[in-house]
Amino acid sequence: MNKKQIVPAIEAIQWDYEDALVPESIHYIQKDDVVMIKNEKSTSIYANKVVR
Repeated sequence: MNKKQIVPAIEAIQWDYEDALVPESIHYIQKDDVVMIKNEKSTSIYANKVVR
């Protein structure tokens, strides 16, 4: 699998949740240069994932 296949696969997993299942502390940030999930309640450095 190369980078052109990996990034879309990660994005598909990250964005495949119904709005009703996403806690209020989770914020999705999707721009041309960054795709990120921000969790305001998490203290883990691995909780916010940037795929681009």
